[in-house]
Amino acid sequence: GIAVDDNGNVYIVDENRDKIRKINASGIINRIAGAGTGIFSGDGGDPLLANFTFPTGVAVDRKGRIYIADEANQRVRCIGCNVPSEIANIATIRIQKIVIFPNPTSSRFDVTLPSVLNEQVEYKIFDAMGKMLKQFVGQTNSQQSLELNAPSGLYYIQAVTSSRVFTEKLVVE
Repeated sequence: GIAVDDNGNVYIVDENRDKIRKINASGIINRIAGAGTGIFSGDGGDPLLANFTFPTGVAVDRKGRIYIADEANQRVRCIGCNVPSEIANIATIRIQKIVIFPNPTSSRFDVTLPSVLNEQVEYKIFDAMGKMLKQFVGQTNSQQSLELNAPSGLYYIQAVTSSRVFTEKLVVE
């Protein structure tokens, strides 16, 4: 991912090294975030000591806050979002989504709904026409191993908790 701020600074995601770099208007490149170890850590601290796992996107808002899509950790991380603060700290803006592995799949796959809450979740699998094919109950943060004996195509998994509904695509090959 690449972003440009109002001052002409360019922000680049170094996906393979788990770092974020900034090229200033003079062409000088500096690492602004990421220690490069490929794990999750560092919220509330120095962005240079923070760790990402496969960051894929970056954006900058008009106030200079830098948002980083930390894909494998399923989070949006933000530099400068801890307000009020004179120091640029890193924070997490949690993105909740259904995790399906592997996806695409042949028929067997695991599904998990990560959450800060431990609660019951009702999963439903639909075909592309909206017909429900399978329904089961699980817990958030708990991996469910499933088998879907269905022809190749696009399917949808819906996860329903007490307060939210999530939908994710599933590809069967």
